[in-house]
Amino acid sequence: MKAALMLAASACALCVHPALAQSSSKGEQKGEEIIVTATKRSESLQKIPLAITAVDGRALASGGVMEARALPQIAPSLFISTSTSESAGTQVRLRGVGTSSQNAGFEGSVGIFEDGVYLNRPGEALSDLLDVKRIEVLRGPQGTLYGKNTTTGVVNIITNEPDFHWSGNAGISYGNYNALRLDGALGGPIVADKLAFRVAAVYSRRDGYIQDVTDGRKLNNRDRYQLRGQLLLKPTDSLSTA
Repeated sequence: MKAALMLAASACALCVHPALAQSSSKGEQKGEEIIVTATKRSESLQKIPLAITAVDGRALASGGVMEARALPQIAPSLFISTSTSESAGTQVRLRGVGTSSQNAGFEGSVGIFEDGVYLNRPGEALSDLLDVKRIEVLRGPQGTLYGKNTTTGVVNIITNEPDFHWSGNAGISYGNYNALRLDGALGGPIVADKLAFRVAAVYSRRDGYIQDVTDGRKLNNRDRYQLRGQLLLKPTDSLSTA
């Protein structure tokens, strides 16, 4: 495969840590201390006996991790493989353990969550990463807090939530096989300190690289898009919902 030529331009108004850091589902870094809520309450990472790896959105972009299938680049203990059908032939493993059957009726042992929503088929998660704030990989059994199908671990995809300050980003990239990706996000207040929004979209395409020897057609091409919108309602200082 030819080496990809990547041209990217992005502007991000979010404060992110450029290096690989350890965190948890909804964790955030405050100075030198990392606060996580993997146990459903805010605690210092040093006090929680969990094996966690987290990477923020800026580090993902600088590393060229633009889709979930590339996550093993930042979490070596995570293994993701696909057949020619991403929806039915996807396997996800942590520490070498996972469901290896191609049976579409089998559910995996590595739970994949996006903003707290469980994706019951690994193929659902192999889309482009859109406006991601942080990716967290929790290794080891997580059934107590995350339910079934997490006996090996959890992959958390956390996106940027709306806030009451205008922010946005945009990017374009081009690679081999005519791969093209366009993405962007915009958010800000609708009603000051009460109602905010954020919308994000991505479009990606790529020519196929598997050739049918009978008729010369190129297979495994890609042409997909995503659109996401969020609202944040904060009627009082102590009550908010998104």
